[in-house]
Amino acid sequence: MRRLKLSERAFALLILLAYVLVAGAVTARHEIWRDEAQTFLMARDSRTVSDLLLRIRYDVHPPLWHLLLFLLTRVTSSPAAMQIVHLAIAAAAVWIFARYAPFSRLNKIFFALGYYALFEYGVIARNYSLGILFLFLFCLFYPQRHDRFLLLGACIALLSLTSIHAIILSAALILALAADRLGIRKAAAPRLFWPGLGLGLAGIGTSILSAFPHSESIYAGNMSFVFDPKTLFPVLRTIPKAFFPLPEPHLSFWNTSLLNHLPATAVTIHLLLALIVVTALVLFSRRLPAFVFYVSATAALIAFFFFHYFGYLRHHGFFFFVFLAALWLVSSPSDGTAPFAGFRGLAALSESFHKAAPAVLTLVLAVQALAGLYAAAMDIRHPFSGGLGTAKYLERNGLQDHILVGDIDYVMSSISVHLKRPIYLPRGERWGTYQLNTPSVRSNTDMNHITRAAERLSRESGRNFLLILNYPLNKFSLLTRSLRQVGKTGKAVVGDETFYLYRKLGSPLPIP
Repeated sequence: MRRLKLSERAFALLILLAYVLVAGAVTARHEIWRDEAQTFLMARDSRTVSDLLLRIRYDVHPPLWHLLLFLLTRVTSSPAAMQIVHLAIAAAAVWIFARYAPFSRLNKIFFALGYYALFEYGVIARNYSLGILFLFLFCLFYPQRHDRFLLLGACIALLSLTSIHAIILSAALILALAADRLGIRKAAAPRLFWPGLGLGLAGIGTSILSAFPHSESIYAGNMSFVFDPKTLFPVLRTIPKAFFPLPEPHLSFWNTSLLNHLPATAVTIHLLLALIVVTALVLFSRRLPAFVFYVSATAALIAFFFFHYFGYLRHHGFFFFVFLAALWLVSSPSDGTAPFAGFRGLAALSESFHKAAPAVLTLVLAVQALAGLYAAAMDIRHPFSGGLGTAKYLERNGLQDHILVGDIDYVMSSISVHLKRPIYLPRGERWGTYQLNTPSVRSNTDMNHITRAAERLSRESGRNFLLILNYPLNKFSLLTRSLRQVGKTGKAVVGDETFYLYRKLGSPLPIP
């Protein structure tokens, strides 16, 4: 019986359809957490683009995702619209990978179900999937670089505008293109090389300027160049954890690593690290541009995590995507590029590694698919954040018009995004919908300060107040302040987004 053979286009369409169905089902059950809400609220509450760009400098992000949400919030104030747009971006990246990446069909299936594509950069609506989309577009157009160099420059510029980590990747791609130019015979030099390079550099410069922290931001002067070997090794260990993002099997699985529980943990993780790095260096020695991109991007990411901000798995995941993009580049046609003379002695070894690369990639992506499906199942089964549940409780019990006083301030955005109204934040002594990253916000406060602020606002407005806290009060605190607990959300995946609601004794609950 003759087997039906799918074309590459039909196969990619099937992967896309399956991805949209699975990721869409998880997204529909996903409760957005504070970082997702923060960006949406900044865009929604900004009156003009210049107002938004000023607010971004307190948050230290390039502006592309914020600008996209600014346009979206001129049409709708629903955060569900952000999730739909983000899912479309993630699906576009999956389509490009499934349709054009030079990898096996099995690897493409595993990638679409993987932890990053399905969950971290798929279901969770942040700016990172936009960067992955432009990184894949660069890899797609790279074989046509001699005729479409300006397009490569545009991909680099747009990539840099998505995140701080993407700026690093963009700069590494510039170096890779420069290395590629050095190895090209004069007759095969790409057209519009300098305009394309200039466009990419302009995008990087714009991104740096837009993300440069405001003088009043808590991130101003946050870079330390003190070298501490004790900090370096934890940073290096994030590389194998990024390749194998297996979470611990419990409710608070997010940003945990099962690799921390391996036998002889430190030795095992360091062996995995050495294996990954040696494999990459030998494998990419076949082509100078891929080698330059991988080494420069990986080294710069290590330096960023070491000197500036250690980050979480969503940031460390860029280690894997640098490897994946370099593998895509090294598999592209040479198209006139001379071999890298410095590595000709490794040619035989590199060829052997190149033949083994598909199997190695299958192993890595299979592990990521297990992690992705587990994370998706947990997000469907359990609340990711208690923010939506709290907002529904307020609506269900007719409490939306009460004076809402929230602490800790940085988690309140996950509630206010659903309320379409501000919450009083005692740490900053202001009404707001999201966190202000300024030194004027108190890093700590006490319940006396919070309850006095709530009582003052209640007297001034003639309305009852409701305290929304992400920590419980003990019996002594309730008795001395004449408070009673009137509600609580169930435990959430994001542990500090479980909320407790308190009212003054003698204040009856309204009948919903």
